[in-house]
Amino acid sequence: MAIRIDNDRILTGAMYAPFCRTTPPPMEEWDADMANMAAAGYTVAHGFAEWHDIEYNKGQFDFSQVDHFVECAHRSGIVPLINVATQNSVGFYSPRWLMEEYRGTGRGFVDSNGNANWAGQYQVPCIDEPIYQAYASRFLAEVAKHFAGDTRVGGYVLWGEPTLYRPGSGAPICYCEHTVAKFRRWLEKRYGNIEALNAAWSTEGPADYVDFAQVYPPTGWARQLGGFVSWDDWRDFMEFNLADHIKEADRIFKANGAMQPTIVEMLTGIHNNIDSWKLAECTDIIGVSCFDRPGRRSALYMSMADSMAKALGKTTFVVEARGGSTKFMSRQSPTAAELSTTLLQRVCYDTKGLMYWCWRPRMSDTEGNDFGMVRPNGKVLPRTVEVGALASKLNELAPLFNSSERRSEAAIFTSQKINHLMDAEEMTGTYTNAIVGATYLLADLHINSDFICEKEILKGSLSKYKVLILPCTYILSEECAAEIARFVEGGGRVIADYILAEKKPGGRCYFELPGAGLDKVFGIEREDIRVIEHPSLCRENTAGIAQGGIMEIIHPTTARVLEEYNPGEAIITENAFGTGSAVYFAGMMFGSYAAAPSAKKRQRIGGLLKAWGLEPYCALEMGDGAEMWSNAITTALYDKADGRLRAVLVSNTGWDPVNDRLTLPAGDWQTMDGKSVDYQGAELTLGPWESKLFYRN
Repeated sequence: MAIRIDNDRILTGAMYAPFCRTTPPPMEEWDADMANMAAAGYTVAHGFAEWHDIEYNKGQFDFSQVDHFVECAHRSGIVPLINVATQNSVGFYSPRWLMEEYRGTGRGFVDSNGNANWAGQYQVPCIDEPIYQAYASRFLAEVAKHFAGDTRVGGYVLWGEPTLYRPGSGAPICYCEHTVAKFRRWLEKRYGNIEALNAAWSTEGPADYVDFAQVYPPTGWARQLGGFVSWDDWRDFMEFNLADHIKEADRIFKANGAMQPTIVEMLTGIHNNIDSWKLAECTDIIGVSCFDRPGRRSALYMSMADSMAKALGKTTFVVEARGGSTKFMSRQSPTAAELSTTLLQRVCYDTKGLMYWCWRPRMSDTEGNDFGMVRPNGKVLPRTVEVGALASKLNELAPLFNSSERRSEAAIFTSQKINHLMDAEEMTGTYTNAIVGATYLLADLHINSDFICEKEILKGSLSKYKVLILPCTYILSEECAAEIARFVEGGGRVIADYILAEKKPGGRCYFELPGAGLDKVFGIEREDIRVIEHPSLCRENTAGIAQGGIMEIIHPTTARVLEEYNPGEAIITENAFGTGSAVYFAGMMFGSYAAAPSAKKRQRIGGLLKAWGLEPYCALEMGDGAEMWSNAITTALYDKADGRLRAVLVSNTGWDPVNDRLTLPAGDWQTMDGKSVDYQGAELTLGPWESKLFYRN
């Protein structure tokens, strides 16, 4: 059974105190705040075990603040979670004594130009620095021993929003001597001998190293900075290195008797300077930080978290969601409806808990008076009470959520290898828009989708799905392509668009395009590309080709043509391969949907999916036919045992009201207020940011 903080309830609450990077409320008010939180229907709170507060004096550990938080929370029936990270990009601080000790002996973070960040007010060590590691490990062990066996504590957030980021210049990674030494050892393990590394790294310029001690990491990806292969290795190493530090924190806690669940809290986007899949393996639970207003983008982030959780046999927990106005994000204070939809959307993406950031607003520095669910003085607001009532109602429905899951029959491929190189090739917007467009398009068709990475494909996880989507998958390994070919040959379906399998990981180009044998799977050959740079070149089509875009000139070998751009010029093809089939769009089908959604594009993809047995789980009479897209978005949960559709959430993602008719599969459907619903065409009215949950037993 996947590990949860609470095996029965869906926990809802907020960040409280002790805080990081700001002044907490007076300690004498914590008890009353916890009581107010519980009275309003909330069940979980989050506080920080700040290193510089606890080990104010070297070797002396004072847990009085955190102990008080745990006591107050427990007294009111609130589950306390403790964040114990020792360093990250957003502001966990080492103690002053360590900063001064380190200032004299270490260099801090070093950027690609050799510049060290060490002389400022705060000395921030590199996580690979031995002095830092020794003291940080000791601190983590002391926290673990202090709370070992304390059944009041629900779990630990071991790292908050980990990123590859250096304070100061914003450089993404560190070049200090300790990190470089680890990189050399990592390369030796990966390549085995220096000759293999030389062969791989010689694509841009000479390698010709005699031994690994000569190797330095690249400082970029072109000219005298480095090459694509070396840059890909460097980024891969830094991602593994960050994950290893979090795994070590998890090991320290468990070795010292703290057996409560551990969480790593991530920003689960497409291009966040981390590898979410690597980080997801580090702890018991996958934590999510998502401050976006409830909408298509937040749904994408939650889909990424849920996809990783299902693949790894874990659960998710939203550690941070926006609880109040924010000067640097959105000054608009969220309404009760928006906060409620935030909770409902995350729960319907199968998360087992959510904490708003924060209960009281932050009281100093860069986020002063931001984020609060209540007033600065702790007075509870009407919206807080309304959301708490929803949290209580969701726990009445806990049996429904505990026996259901967000089941998907379609998978969308995402590639960290593309993430490593897309900036260098000015493909960032093209690639990320393709992933976004594919996700939004399937969601607008009311078809759940998961994300899948190369490691999961190589494990055989494609067998869980009927359809694989390859949006702008221009870098693809031969091993992964072979698994995709086996999937299609065995009856699977695949849809790809511009510009499939052009390169191998590390940037080496394939000679036959699409590469890695996928030309046979798709039954096409690519001749060239064409930029649609003039209106005279733009033709009516459903393949996502528009003025300013790019299309491929392809020739069918064994594929049949579904649509032409000009007479004799194929732009959509389908090829039978084994007992499955592969459809190719020669234009930026998925990226174009992110930029300019249309009913024609939905109809084209929807028709393919329906022919392959993927039916929408619901229908919206007005929204489904909208030329662009509707404010209304949906997601669905299915019974774990028999696969029946159990729940559908419909959310309004804007200020304009939604008036529509919802059609559901036959059954006895009802809403959360107990009203029965006509499944053949329920009247649907949603105010700004409002959601409605439809479910059946």
